[in-house]
Amino acid sequence: MAIRRTGVVCGVLAGMSLFGGVRAVAQDGLRPIPRETVIRIDELRQMLIGADSRARAGVLWSIEQAYHTPAPEAERDCAEREYTLLWIAGEHMQDRRDHVALGVLALLDEDWVSPMARQQALRLMGQVHHRRGDLAEAADCFERQAAICERYPAVRATGGCASGLNQLALVRRSLGQHDAALAANDRTIAWGASAPGSNALEIARRQRGFNLAAMGRTQEALDAANQYLAANPEWGLGDGQRVMMLDHKSRLLGQLGRWDESLVAAREAWEMARQGDEAGALRAGDQLVMALRGSGKNDEAMDVRREMVRLIDRLEQARGGVMPSLVTDRESLLASLAQGHRFGRPALAVEAGERLRQVVTDPGLRTDIDRDVAAAREEAARPR
Repeated sequence: MAIRRTGVVCGVLAGMSLFGGVRAVAQDGLRPIPRETVIRIDELRQMLIGADSRARAGVLWSIEQAYHTPAPEAERDCAEREYTLLWIAGEHMQDRRDHVALGVLALLDEDWVSPMARQQALRLMGQVHHRRGDLAEAADCFERQAAICERYPAVRATGGCASGLNQLALVRRSLGQHDAALAANDRTIAWGASAPGSNALEIARRQRGFNLAAMGRTQEALDAANQYLAANPEWGLGDGQRVMMLDHKSRLLGQLGRWDESLVAAREAWEMARQGDEAGALRAGDQLVMALRGSGKNDEAMDVRREMVRLIDRLEQARGGVMPSLVTDRESLLASLAQGHRFGRPALAVEAGERLRQVVTDPGLRTDIDRDVAAAREEAARPR
């Protein structure tokens, strides 16, 4: 019997033998889930479908109380308690009741718990702390999870361990601990391929390049980006990951002063993003403008900025509104375009300046805009 595994708890059961029955805890640290437990959890999930948040919380609390007692002696009872509590914690996380989820997960951070379930609990605890901004606590949970995975190779092979290390790398990077972040990436790569269907190894290689860049090791970061792109040639047009990596590669080449190569990568990212996710094209456009300016192609950079304004307009129309950050981006782009007369594009400067006047309310800024528009009109009127 298959169960529907939705929400953050999906990874808890992934890679496990759901119906393997019960056996003594082996040295590999695995404790299969009793078949009856899986069936019962599926039935409980059906009870929660369509329930409001308060009703869901009440049902989960009632179930939790039955598993809040000291660990039972029977192996089947231990497995039942482990995975029911993991499921309850995952449901609380899905409902954003993080403090409740942490309390449930704490019941699984004990010596009676099997290594498999305990490392899963520590990974979920790390995710909750990370989401709450408690980075030091998150790092501690992911480090403790990694220690369990290091000790039990069979547990490590299920995929959750590599994912935890990647999350540890993100936390360490957020803390400014780039050496530790890089070390976490290297551990994931050293462990090799994880569970079937997991992309943790790919993510670690991608993260490693960004961490090298943050450490100022630009050439190594560029080598990592090239290796990553070469290893993923099958990505299609508009693929967000390939766009991101091409954008990253262009930035690194620019830092090395290799602007012609930077421009090639930036153009590819821009064209790919525009054929896919238009929102993703805005970041690619920023880098293309930078690469064009670095290559001395200021005129073309103005055209890209104008197309970025049009992209924001299309997004606003499609969504029936746009995020404040995009409104700010558009005003910044229009302000740059309003300087177009300085680069031989007075008509473009007038067009942008007139539109900017419609949205700017600050008297001082409006005075500056009026001055730029007047200068652009004067430049446009001169005989050529």
